[in-house]
Amino acid sequence: MARAAPDGLTVGLGQTANLAINPALYPAMPFDPLRDFTLISTVEQQPLVLVTATRAPWTDVAGVVAAAQRAPLTTGHPCNGTVGHLTGELFARAAGVELTAVPDRGAGGVVADLLARRIDLYFANAPSVRLLIESGELRAPAVTAPGRMAAFAAVPTF
Repeated sequence: MARAAPDGLTVGLGQTANLAINPALYPAMPFDPLRDFTLISTVEQQPLVLVTATRAPWTDVAGVVAAAQRAPLTTGHPCNGTVGHLTGELFARAAGVELTAVPDRGAGGVVADLLARRIDLYFANAPSVRLLIESGELRAPAVTAPGRMAAFAAVPTF
């Protein structure tokens, strides 16, 4: 896409990782998202949902923060530099706590580790954990949306 003629005939779809996160993390990229692309529309915005195992001793964000103040909690993510990874880092900074980031090879492994209580937290994209929350296998203390989400109407925002 970055090398296509700027004639309006090439349209692409980008995401946060390749247009915002990677250029901030890596010193050299094969494109400059601000120079090489023109935004024509936002297709979707997808808030994250903080999930924990249902058997975890905390039920809300205040409980997570209190537990992390006593001892670092672990937060899983599918890969270093992902939105979920960086959201965990931002949450830790904002709350003034330490979280130990545990990378995995994919979201499925993170969810399996969460269900098995090998990790404490996961900032997940909402569709990937919705059924597990609805079935009671995972608990959702909060969502990163600016307002409550229709799919998680009972879950408060941060």
